[in-house]
Amino acid sequence: MSSVVYINDFDEPTYQWEFLPTRRIERLLTGFEPAYSQFLFLYTGKGPIHGFFERFGSMLPGTTPPPNAPAVDIVIEEMKARLCIGPMLGTLVNPFTGAAVTVDASAASAAQDQSQGFFLVPGFKISAIDVSVTFDTPIATTADKWSVALILKSGDQTDQPTDQLLGLTCQFKTGAVYIAVLSPQAVPTTEADSGNTFAYYDNGCIQFTLHYTIKPNPQGSLTATGSLQVGTAAPVSPAQSFDINLPNLDFVTAIGTSITTKTSIQQIGATFRQFTINSVTWAP
Repeated sequence: MSSVVYINDFDEPTYQWEFLPTRRIERLLTGFEPAYSQFLFLYTGKGPIHGFFERFGSMLPGTTPPPNAPAVDIVIEEMKARLCIGPMLGTLVNPFTGAAVTVDASAASAAQDQSQGFFLVPGFKISAIDVSVTFDTPIATTADKWSVALILKSGDQTDQPTDQLLGLTCQFKTGAVYIAVLSPQAVPTTEADSGNTFAYYDNGCIQFTLHYTIKPNPQGSLTATGSLQVGTAAPVSPAQSFDINLPNLDFVTAIGTSITTKTSIQQIGATFRQFTINSVTWAP
C-alpha cells in the first residue's frame, strides 16, 4: 500500500438546506467528503499508548468574506469513482470526477481580492507535509493575472486578508502559465507553459498539477520544494529547494486549494479533480 494519507476527488458533496423568508428552500454546499482518509495516531503523552486517532475530514468551501463575496457557480461531475480502502501503488482516481467552479467577479472593484477555495481545517498542528492538487479546464474572460493556488494558511476556510500563507500558485497571465511561490522570502516566478489558449487546454483535457512539500531543516527553519506540471511536460520548479525563515508550521490551521484574483476579472474558473496529501507529520 502507498503512503498516501488523504484523497479528495471533489465527487461527494454534502449540503444543508436553508429556509428563506420568501418561502423558498435553498441548498447550500457545505463540503466535499474524502474518497480516502487514513487514520493518524496523534501522540499526546510519554507512554506508547498515550494518544488518539484522528483523520482529515471534509474539504470545506470558503470564499471572500461578505460583503465582497463573489457569485460562485459550482457544478459537481456526475460520474462516481470513490475509494473505500487505501489506494494501492499505481492507483488513479477517475479523472472525470470533480467540481467545476466559476467565480463571477464582475461587480468587484479593480483591486478587490476574489476567491473560492476548499480547505481542510483539521484541528491539529502539522510539522511537515507533502501535498498536491490536480485541476483542468481553466477559463477566464481576460488574460489578466489570476491563479489556482495550493495553500497552507492560518485561519479557516474563509479567505481573509490577514491570513498568513505558504504554498504555490499556478498563475495565468497574458498567454502564459507561471509557477509562483507564496513565501516570506523572494523566490523567482517561473514560466511553465506559453503560447496556448484556454480553449486549447479545454479541448486537449490538459491537466495541471501543483506539488508542494515543506519540512523542518537542521538549521531550525523550514525547507520547501514545489513544482507545476502542465499536461505531460516535465514538472517545472522555481528552484531546486527554497528555505523559509519560519521556525515551524504551528500557524497552519487550514490546508487546501483556491481559485483567486486580486485584479477584478469578470469571470474565472477551473475544474478541481483531485487534492492529495501524500504524507504528513503532525507536531507533538
